[in-house]
Amino acid sequence: MHMFLAGQWCNRDERIDVRSPYDASLIDQVPRATRDDVGRALAALEMGAREMRRTSALERSQILRRAAVLMRERSEELARLITREEGKILAESRLEVN
Repeated sequence: MHMFLAGQWCNRDERIDVRSPYDASLIDQVPRATRDDVGRALAALEMGAREMRRTSALERSQILRRAAVLMRERSEELARLITREEGKILAESRLEVN
């Protein structure tokens, strides 16, 4: 897995194991962000906030609606991922996604 940082996918040599709380099986590994990565992320967030202030309410609503459509299309995949990462039963994860 990679991390999305300041508009780009990137990787790091140091990784963090993501384990199931149910049986401790390895789900995936994620990059361990550096202090510089955190700084870049905060700078990108500030820039994004400025950009969103210039975006009309209509445009923001269209972005959110598109995100909702994408989540609905992948709802089962998202629910299964939540179940694996958090140990919730699948029915609860489906409710969370919905």
